[in-house]
Amino acid sequence: MKEQVCILLNEREPHKARAAEMLAARLKEFGITASRQKIDENIVQVMVTKKPRVLVVDYLLGDYSTGLDILAALSALPPEQRAHTFFLTDEPSVPVAVEAMRLGAIDYLELENPQSLARAARQIHETLKSSKSVGKSERPPTIVPTLDDLVFQSEATQKLLRSLKTTAAKNSSCIILQG
Repeated sequence: MKEQVCILLNEREPHKARAAEMLAARLKEFGITASRQKIDENIVQVMVTKKPRVLVVDYLLGDYSTGLDILAALSALPPEQRAHTFFLTDEPSVPVAVEAMRLGAIDYLELENPQSLARAARQIHETLKSSKSVGKSERPPTIVPTLDDLVFQSEATQKLLRSLKTTAAKNSSCIILQG
């Protein structure tokens, strides 16, 4: 049977190990099983072979790979075999976020945001529910965020917003993702 959710965070960092544990616990409250995958040099191939229904992935995966590498490999699979992928990371990078979304990520969530784990669990629950009814190859409906989801209090997000304001002031082209 296909695994429901695979959490792939760089757990060498203690705060990410705690985040993975907390996310698994929140998913369990929804009745969703989740596993945590150890990262090694074969991680891209392991994820392609494992084919979970939902994948929660970090940007930097130890010394071996990135979440973007995983998304690129999964995008080569037929649509019905691809995992619904969520980025959960402490990497506040607009180019990384844009590339993740371009490669098919459903959302790009920052670990620094205190609402990210609750939002991820809610979105995963809705994704699994909707993928049963609409078919695996279709993207789940967009989930309207709550006011709590829109709180931007983290230092990383504030730094990103300052960078965007500087870029916008220079009349440069930029893409702003809100989610």
